[in-house]
Amino acid sequence: MNILRYAAFTNGPSGGNPAGVLLADALPSPEEMQRIYLNLCGGGAALEL
Repeated sequence: MNILRYAAFTNGPSGGNPAGVLLADALPSPEEMQRIYLNLCGGGAALEL
């Protein structure tokens, strides 16, 4: 599993909207997805499944 953070809608490495991307061989459990989401966004963003 590889978790990446990107700054979306900006021309540089900061600013814009933070975006987390998960690259995994299999879909994590709902509990694991929630943990990853909270670590990436602190609960202040949408979780797309």
